[in-house]
Amino acid sequence: MAILKRAWKHKLLSPNIKTFVWRIIRRAIATGARAGNLSRRINKNCDRCNTIENDAHLLFHCHFARAVWFSSRTPLRTSLLPFEQDGIQDILAAIINTNITDSYFHRIMITLWYLWKARNDLCFQKKKWTILQVHHAIEANIKASEVEGKPATYTKNVVNRTQDYLHSRPNLLALLALYLV
Repeated sequence: MAILKRAWKHKLLSPNIKTFVWRIIRRAIATGARAGNLSRRINKNCDRCNTIENDAHLLFHCHFARAVWFSSRTPLRTSLLPFEQDGIQDILAAIINTNITDSYFHRIMITLWYLWKARNDLCFQKKKWTILQVHHAIEANIKASEVEGKPATYTKNVVNRTQDYLHSRPNLLALLALYLV
């Protein structure tokens, strides 16, 4: 509950990210496993690695999420985090304590948000984000909120700028994939 209170009080988190954090804490995001229990037509498996998609897998243990966390500005080895079957409360408690700064807390919440956005784009629009696109979107969101002094909102412009940025630079995904194997 302390994480939820901190998210609600955070001035640079947008309302949609605050709502997303509330949904994570309350085990209310529609992962494959959770939604698949409601309908046989919904695939319970992750679209990236075909493993059962629960909260912990989607946001921390999928190879894509692991690569994003490991290559972030504040690297996180998700292999050391607990494996939870329902929710990510223990994982969040392990990485977020009262001693972390607001900027680090902000970065964690933004990273979770863009992992969720990347998953939804893959599931519903068949658009595959790269690790660098996620990082660029995170940085764009953080910079925009710092410059404006208020929460940055997710727009298609962030994604479009991310894609333009990545097309103009070599892809480091293969190098990262070799390291994680």
